[in-house]
Amino acid sequence: MMASAGDGLVAVGANVILLPSNYWDGDIEWKAWTWVYNTGMDYGEWNTTNGNFNQYVYSPEPDAEGRQWFEPGFDMSPKEDDKNLDLLDEAGDPTPIVWEEHTAPFSSDETFGGRRSYQWTTGSIIADIYVRRTFTTDRLLVGPVYLACGHDDAPCEYILNGDTIFARDGWETDDNGNIINGWNNAEYIQLTDEQKALIKLGGEENVLAFHVHQNWGGAYADCGLYTKLEGGLDMGYTTPWEGKVLFNNTGGYNRDGKSPSNNPKHPWSALYEAQEGDVYSFLIPGHSTEEDPWMQQLHFKTPIRIQEDHSYNFKAKLEADKPFSTVIVKLTDNDNDDIELAYEEFQITPEEPAEVNIDFSGMDVSNF
Repeated sequence: MMASAGDGLVAVGANVILLPSNYWDGDIEWKAWTWVYNTGMDYGEWNTTNGNFNQYVYSPEPDAEGRQWFEPGFDMSPKEDDKNLDLLDEAGDPTPIVWEEHTAPFSSDETFGGRRSYQWTTGSIIADIYVRRTFTTDRLLVGPVYLACGHDDAPCEYILNGDTIFARDGWETDDNGNIINGWNNAEYIQLTDEQKALIKLGGEENVLAFHVHQNWGGAYADCGLYTKLEGGLDMGYTTPWEGKVLFNNTGGYNRDGKSPSNNPKHPWSALYEAQEGDVYSFLIPGHSTEEDPWMQQLHFKTPIRIQEDHSYNFKAKLEADKPFSTVIVKLTDNDNDDIELAYEEFQITPEEPAEVNIDFSGMDVSNF
């Protein structure tokens, strides 16, 4: 059953849309560049003995720099050899094929999921469609990433930034030897860690390209990318992330009454980038007192959203060049210290750092 806009890949609860697909988010309009080789030939009898079964017809020519149709930077301008050898003009010459931008869905039906289709072929006409989509993301992608890869028929291939992440040759069989996976409009897979690492972050452009072959019957070509938040964030040395830091040696993270604080050492505008092998160092010029136990504080504002129905684990390593009898680690809402998720006290000496490992249950805190 097709989902509606904003639902995401509901089959696995991946409700964060990196790139919408037509099947799972049919109400979201999107466009892509397409190149279609339509033979105009009727498949004939619908059987697997036809010589065109699961066979590519033709693919786009590389550009002047040798880049293939699926690679970043590929030049989509018209090419002399991009011609349809099965569709001739009045002079009997092959007709040119050019890259064109069209709006999804890409289907043989006039409409699909209530939206008018770009009909790249019809029910029994052999054809191939090649598609290029670009996207950017600033997300950290700490959770799993899924590829929506609906296709009818096969072969099909899905290529992310030049690397193949999914393909069917159309000849896969079940235990009884029956051919399967020739078409699956709702197909999706979870990317491996290596495949997920292909996604460029920080606003860099990504290219998701795919190709679908049509044998007979209905034709369909779709793609999308999804992720989900599982209530956690990797350590900075595993997955880099950015947060904000405030150090205030006069007590309280907003003792000067300004928002953000104008503390000259580390106002809230200071950005902490957790990277591999990174250590954040700071100087404590004094010490807290019984009258004001929070006089010396360091605050990290992370990109984590804490959710009530999740469990969490917080880890940190604290080192010091002098002993501290009481170091308090407190996890709270940024705007209200009374909303407390966890609290533990530690001792630190130069010889013995404190290994912080706190399990806690979530509550509805969005500013951690």
